[in-house]
Amino acid sequence: MTGKRSGQESRRHPRRPSLRRPEVNPGPSPTRVVPAGDKAKSYRGNFQQPTPSRSKPSTAPQVRALRQQAEQKLRTQSPPDPPKGEAEIRALVHELQVHQIELEMQNEELLRVQAEVQRAADKYTALFDFSPVACFVIDAQGCIREVNVAGAALLGLSRQRVNRQRFERFVAPECRQKFNVFWRGVESGPARGSCELWLLRPGHGRCAAVVEACPVEGVGGPDERCWLTVSDITERRELERQLLTVSELEQARIGQDLHDGLSQQITGIVLLNSSLREDLVSKALPEAAAAGRIGELLVLTQRDLRLVARGLQPVADVPEGLGIALAQLAQSVSGRGGLACRFRCGDQVLIPDQNTASHLFRIAQEAVNNAVRHGHPKHISLALMEAEGALVLQVQDDGRGWGSAHQKKAGLGLRIMQSRSEALGGKLEIRPITPHGILVRCIVPQPVPTAQREGS
Repeated sequence: MTGKRSGQESRRHPRRPSLRRPEVNPGPSPTRVVPAGDKAKSYRGNFQQPTPSRSKPSTAPQVRALRQQAEQKLRTQSPPDPPKGEAEIRALVHELQVHQIELEMQNEELLRVQAEVQRAADKYTALFDFSPVACFVIDAQGCIREVNVAGAALLGLSRQRVNRQRFERFVAPECRQKFNVFWRGVESGPARGSCELWLLRPGHGRCAAVVEACPVEGVGGPDERCWLTVSDITERRELERQLLTVSELEQARIGQDLHDGLSQQITGIVLLNSSLREDLVSKALPEAAAAGRIGELLVLTQRDLRLVARGLQPVADVPEGLGIALAQLAQSVSGRGGLACRFRCGDQVLIPDQNTASHLFRIAQEAVNNAVRHGHPKHISLALMEAEGALVLQVQDDGRGWGSAHQKKAGLGLRIMQSRSEALGGKLEIRPITPHGILVRCIVPQPVPTAQREGS
């Protein structure tokens, strides 16, 4: 009877399937079937699932290590009382089977999510690596943690040589102070920022670039502070320089044409009108007065025409032409509403390059016009000097300065001044001075004479 009952029991309760170890750490389990009996609850408490992990799927050594950790934890817990009776054993087996199915389902879901995450990571890694824009990942110390292919190509180095280098190392010395101010602004706030710099390319000269920063705190890795994108604008700078040069040449041509053509024609008309007036006066005709009035208007027109021609070509094509033009500028401004403007020049500063002289004059002219329109000063001083192999042009006023509204109005003029300075390879500085007023200083390298450039 006992043997028969044992066979029936085995048919009703098939052999328990083997429990397989999951390949990954399981996540939180869904609602589980709770069998009756306090003993089953006690055993269920000893089969708690581990905390979900963000690690990659477990390899064989990781599985063994996890097994050892689980056995060690089990030894520290007080073992429950063994099950008593068939009901408790059946409940425990049922609980283990349900738990096994839960783990398998969670493992499949984790594998699916891992595959999706891997696909997304591969896609965005490819977008970063092969982006046409140079991208740099910078840490809190200003070091390059990662660079894409375009970034390494921009600097002319391999990615391995760029990584772990301070980005400041690739900034031209004259632009490092500007970059440090820009970097401090990036560190202090979450807003984006940008600046234009000259970057050094070891073994390949330098390039003009626009650097834009995007803080990534809370988005990137724990050591990532911001992402930098760098755009090479060397070609654009060269085009701007050529455009300014062509513009100056065209203005000079128009001024010369006005002086040599239209001005000479007006001179001839003045002479004919003078002869006509003398004839009318000799005949005592009343039209003589009208002819005299026409002659006066022609003289005024000729004077205005000469001023226009001089404005189109303000700097004579002689080495001392810039000094003469600046002196005339100061003289023309003086006397406007009680304004005093004076020009001071160093020991015979000679500039043989007409292009350099024209750009410097335009910078001084724009600075003076901005001071008169927006600062309302009482005194303006212009200075031209040489210092350490460079030309220094300085315009200083004692006005009320340029507020934000004035800077917006003068924005185009300031950008043109900056472009002219950069076209000469120089540095433009605009800053307030104490107690009030604005200082505009442009420092450019001493130009090489045209004849020497052509000979070389």
